[in-house]
Amino acid sequence: MLPVLKLGADALPTTYTKESVSVSFHFFEKGVRQDDGHFNASAFSQDEFENLLAKIEAQPDPDLDDPYDFDGVKYGRIVPFLELERVDERTLFGQFRSAYWGHAFENTEKGVIAADSLNLRNFCFLLYLSEGGRIYLGCQYLGNYGDYGSLSRSLFKKIGLGPNVRSCSYFSEAEDLMNTIPQEVRVTLSSSNKELAAGNVFNSGSMVAFKKSGKDETFEVTVRDNLLSMVGQPVPQIKKQVAAMLSQNEIFSVDDEDILDCVVTVRKMKARGKKTVYLFGQSGRATKFHMDVELDDDGWPVLAKAKSKMLKKLDEEIINKVMHD
Repeated sequence: MLPVLKLGADALPTTYTKESVSVSFHFFEKGVRQDDGHFNASAFSQDEFENLLAKIEAQPDPDLDDPYDFDGVKYGRIVPFLELERVDERTLFGQFRSAYWGHAFENTEKGVIAADSLNLRNFCFLLYLSEGGRIYLGCQYLGNYGDYGSLSRSLFKKIGLGPNVRSCSYFSEAEDLMNTIPQEVRVTLSSSNKELAAGNVFNSGSMVAFKKSGKDETFEVTVRDNLLSMVGQPVPQIKKQVAAMLSQNEIFSVDDEDILDCVVTVRKMKARGKKTVYLFGQSGRATKFHMDVELDDDGWPVLAKAKSKMLKKLDEEIINKVMHD
């Protein structure tokens, strides 16, 4: 029998706090891909890195009244940059703008926002040329909002090496996750499931969330032993385990096929840092490292604090754990 996840007021959603700010890390690597698929890596030079930064800084602001620029921003072909700062000769910090569109909604001040209009959000980013010649990219998120895809495609184009450059993302290894304290589990269900009995489970569309309540060690043990231990296992096995945990709560029952995704937020033991772990498709989705950053009056991270935290996370979580950098 799986331990029952306790549900209560803590399972309800809250407004965004500074804990919703996170950063994922990736790197670009230069090299030559052989016919057998092997990638022979080589180092980016300081001049190549400087050329990339110069292209970013020289990019003109898009004219959103121009249909070409409008569509470029809309579809991620053009990524606007702002608030750029050279931290040192190996580091650039700044913001980029990501476009969201496709859903109409009503704003209490502006009225109805049309589905085909662009909603632009600012996110921080960080570029760092390591001693080993990799270009590291830190990409900030606010809750579920962020846009690594558009940013990385824009940088690929500016690097200009075509197939002779690749990108990689960092994600947590299972053995590291067993030394964490689970905080929350979010499960995405198929909309065909008819038994979402709302109760005190946060249900938004087809999303359900469970949070740790107080000092509930049962929750921690359950998630560590029955979910985090599954990282790297075949997806069908993970789905079976997630479905069993949900059904055990006797609030609703689900089949394995109902489970579309499962995300776990964890905190390191004896530390405050948080990570977001994706149980499905880990190799293609980077771990999000949560940052304790203050938000300004508009709900965005304070830039100076975000820069400091992102540099610290890059150093602690990535650079210090990569042997050649």
